[in-house]
Amino acid sequence: PGSPALPTAVVPALPSLPTSSPAPPPLIASTIKGDFTVSKGITRVKKLTIRSLPAGGRIAMSCTPASKDAKKKGKNAPCPFKTRANATQRARAKVEFAPLFAGRKLTPGTVITVTVSAPGTNAKTTTFTVQRSKKPTTALS
Repeated sequence: PGSPALPTAVVPALPSLPTSSPAPPPLIASTIKGDFTVSKGITRVKKLTIRSLPAGGRIAMSCTPASKDAKKKGKNAPCPFKTRANATQRARAKVEFAPLFAGRKLTPGTVITVTVSAPGTNAKTTTFTVQRSKKPTTALS
């Protein structure tokens, strides 16, 4: 009286895939602070400090002069270096970089970039851009 029953197949369930990606590493806890003096249109570095540098931390710094000052050399150059790197084996409470600038006159358009990194963390970058007759602007990334 009826048609024969069709066999049913059992299909195993697919394994569930993780829905979330692993958490990104935390941002490094170090702070980068710059203090500058401006007098009669001349900007100078007063303090450039990195605090709470963890063990294995690395500091990379670059100084790019304004295009009109790029060819100046020696003590007349606004930037005493193009790039500078420093690595530490142990944790440091404070690292001071103002002496590198030794009272140099920073002309408008000069850019100082400081990057702090350590294993297992995301790096922190601060950029200081010198302005005419004002304190430099600060950009964090």
